[in-house]
Amino acid sequence: MTIRRVIRNLVLQRQAGFELLSRFRRSEVYLRPETEVLIEGYPRSGNSFAEAAFVFAQRPRQVVIAHHAHAAGHVLTALEAKVPAMVLFRNPVDAAASFIEETDGRLSAATALKEYVQFHRPLIPHSADILFVSFDDVTRDFPEVIRRLNGKFGTDFSTYEQTDENVAAVRTLVDEISLRRISKQTRYSASVDEAGREARRAELKRLKNSITETASLAGKLSDAEAMYQKLLRLAKTCTP
Repeated sequence: MTIRRVIRNLVLQRQAGFELLSRFRRSEVYLRPETEVLIEGYPRSGNSFAEAAFVFAQRPRQVVIAHHAHAAGHVLTALEAKVPAMVLFRNPVDAAASFIEETDGRLSAATALKEYVQFHRPLIPHSADILFVSFDDVTRDFPEVIRRLNGKFGTDFSTYEQTDENVAAVRTLVDEISLRRISKQTRYSASVDEAGREARRAELKRLKNSITETASLAGKLSDAEAMYQKLLRLAKTCTP
């Protein structure tokens, strides 16, 4: 882990640090006065799908969402501003493997697991004010997630019917947003050919096996798994 990345994590996982950074680094994805909802999570936890699904549900109205900072400080800032906050989480082995694959191996497994715990730990004391949502719930039934958000925060966001056609439309919107924002499609885009999909599946399987079978990672993996179990319990209490 580079010194720069260590400092970044120390800053972004604290409210004061994030607020300081956001003053110097403006971004359309950061919280602002007109923000209506915050959707945050550790990388590769369904963030892009949730953003696109939320946008899809509110159309034609353009909803203002804070998202993709991957920083606990962003969530804490939203809580202080009384903005409804949804935090996504995923099994740490799957999330870490996908994060490592996305960086083409530049991120180590040890760093990915450590950052998984670093992201979630500051949020636990504020769990009563956060809607924790698992990756499975995001990808399997996002309309129900919106209903849970409305129930917890007294909001009235629109939802949609969970059909294959609507899920396909959301996935298309993920690519449209990605192309507009970073000029490339997601690595899991429906437009990727089967050979590319198979290669990615094989690499993810290799990475997950490496994470679970490497003895030196046992301590960090245990910490991440314990955090995941805690998040699962909190997600159950978030259901109205």
